[in-house]
Amino acid sequence: MKAIAYFKENGFILMMVGFAILIIGLITVMSVSPANVAARYAAIGASVLGFAIYIVGRIFVAMKKNQKRKIRKNDEDEAHFEPKS
Repeated sequence: MKAIAYFKENGFILMMVGFAILIIGLITVMSVSPANVAARYAAIGASVLGFAIYIVGRIFVAMKKNQKRKIRKNDEDEAHFEPKS
């Protein structure tokens, strides 16, 4: 649970790291000669990994926003609560 809380707080950083890995992988794919198949496969794998890290970071950012929205909605519901007698 501590890891999930940590990633919820730092989801944006995780997103940016994934995006950087994705861009570096794509640049490497474009710059490596077609004859060097092993380097191309490694760069494609890094690009896929970067995209996956980006998506995971995006999910944690969305979870954090949803949690804030729930807290705000609960506060509004309690403010408009009128007891029945």
